[in-house]
Parts: sequence; C-alpha cells; structure tokens
Amino acid sequence: MKFIKRLNKKGIYQGKHWYSNRNPFFACGYGLPNCTCYAFGRFDELTGNAHLLPTGNAGDWFHHVNNLQVGQKPRLGAIVCWSGGGYGHVAVVEEILPNGDIVTSNSGYDRNYKNPENDCPLYFWTEVCKKADGYLSEWEKSMGYILQGFIYPPKSFATEIKQPKKSIAEVVREVLQEKWDNYPRRKMLLEQAGYDYEAIQAEINHFVGMPKDEKSILQAAKEVLAGEWDNYPRRKTLLEQAGYNYDIVQAEVERLMKG
Repeated sequence: MKFIKRLNKKGIYQGKHWYSNRNPFFACGYGLPNCTCYAFGRFDELTGNAHLLPTGNAGDWFHHVNNLQVGQKPRLGAIVCWSGGGYGHVAVVEEILPNGDIVTSNSGYDRNYKNPENDCPLYFWTEVCKKADGYLSEWEKSMGYILQGFIYPPKSFATEIKQPKKSIAEVVREVLQEKWDNYPRRKMLLEQAGYDYEAIQAEINHFVGMPKDEKSILQAAKEVLAGEWDNYPRRKTLLEQAGYNYDIVQAEVERLMKG
C-alpha cells in the first residue's frame, strides 16, 4: 500500500482525526498541541485503526498496546515511543533515510498560546532521529529520553527510502549559494533529503577553510575574478590540478559577483 508522508501541518486543524470525538485525547480536553493526540490522529489518518492504541501517557503506550505488533526497527507509519521527561513522547515515522535514520512528525504539549495552530512551535514539527543515537533527536538526548520501541500499523506500507538525487559537490555548491538555509535547519533539510550532513560539511570545511599549505576557496575565487586562472574550460583544468573542487570555487565566484 502506498504511504503518503506528512511533513507539514496542512489539513490537521479542524481535521476529523484530531478534532472530533473519534480522538479520545481531544474529547477529554487534551487535544493539540499534544504528542498523544497528534500520534493518535495521525495513526487514524493512516490506518483507520487508532482505536487499537492505548489512551494513556506517551511513556505508557509501548508497554500497554495489546492488539498491534511492536518491535525495535522502524517502519513507515509506525509510532515511535520514548520514556523520559515525566510523561514520555510519541511520534510517527514519516521517512526512513538511506543511512537508517528516520524522519518523524511530532506535536508537543503546550497551553500557552491562544491560537496554537498558528502560533505554537510545538503544534507540529518534523525532525531527524539518528539510528546511531538510538533513534533519539538532539533534544531527547539532552533530556535523557530512552527509546522503548515502535508500534507498527496493522497494514504495511512499501518502505520508501529517499535516495539523494545530486552529488555531494552539487549540494555543497548549493549550500554555498545559501539554498539550504542556515544551521540547524540546514542540517535537518539535508538529512530529510537523504544526504549525509557530516560528509557535506566536511567537504565545505575542506574547501572553505584556510589550511597552511593551500589557499582558501575565497582567495581562489577572488583570483578567478581577477583573471588569474584563465578562462573556462582551461580554468577548470588548472583549478582541479591545483587541488580545488571547481564547482565549489565557481559557487564562491558567483556569490562574490552577487555582492
């Protein structure tokens, strides 16, 4: 069955899966923003079988589910369960990346906003949870959360692993052109697109940094603009022979030209 991922809040506000009595958290006054209300509604949106889920605190779900399979490996549409923070946290697996990391959709309990669907940052968000970190996000690690496991949907979805479409050099060029926003959002966007953030950042650091034995990429770009590296295609050959990545130098040239 085809899986339709949710990476934004479109359709949530006043949607029947979250804002009706079919969602027990909404019905008893614990509606959005709230992780349990969100995960219950998202599971209902995906499967129509949210009534099989527990209705207690998030930290109790994994050990109190009876009619659904559970496990330690992520699947699309599964509910991720963590203990910690007093009440735990639950989220939904929206993507499984090539390196095994997962992208989750989330909500978090907050009652400090008059119009939370528009103003509250905890109403809905997505984040990457790294396999190497035990499927914990940065904030969960900092607060001592522990993964309990995954509650699987009763019907399986074809595993959709996002494959990167561009080379590292192409993405580095786009990063230098500021097409991937700034850190930490850049990190999240790159990982959601299936790229290895550390590998891309290492490439940027290598060419933008200033090691003692080579010029910085900025200096090379300035020399290109001054005509010291001939014209294309010979410029490309000379730069690569000198150990530079031509695409990255050219991206810096274009950035300087834009002012």
